[in-house]
Amino acid sequence: MPRLVTTKLFKDVCNDKYGIRTQHAEDAIEHADDTSRINEEGIQIRVHRRHIAGERPYELVVIESEKRGGDRCIDFAFKATDALLEGAAKERPIRLVEALAERFGMTIAIGGRKAKFYHQEKVPVFETDPRKYLSIDNKKGHSFSPLTYLRTESMGAKLLASCVLCFCVDNKAYGKWLRKL
Repeated sequence: MPRLVTTKLFKDVCNDKYGIRTQHAEDAIEHADDTSRINEEGIQIRVHRRHIAGERPYELVVIESEKRGGDRCIDFAFKATDALLEGAAKERPIRLVEALAERFGMTIAIGGRKAKFYHQEKVPVFETDPRKYLSIDNKKGHSFSPLTYLRTESMGAKLLASCVLCFCVDNKAYGKWLRKL
């Protein structure tokens, strides 16, 4: 029977640094207001959004993936307010991830392309190993959390990085903003 488990990234960053408890993430999945589903290159991802009402309302966004064997993994979660999202709170959950990446993301170089957010893109590369063609621009030396769902594929003589979903959060910058909530 498939289980819902948390990853080391979720435990070390989302739980310990961002204060998002496993139970909150599970509730957001079970009672999501909206879910974006991505199924590409054999990678299945769901991005859930749940509005949390209260004195200081926010959107809780949870990224979940399905692993071989059927286990579902809570990979990452973050809190977002209208101030962060600049009115995007009613957008699809994947757009909330993009808003986070654009505001608090680090630039990721994949092959010859540089961006803070990749979603269902194919990028030419010259190596098969992502450790050789993916780099994160961290000039400030901050702690960061990369989330990269990608595969390398060959198309004839060409190699392509199939970037299903890739972004990297600057934990120091996002944590500073989060403490102001």
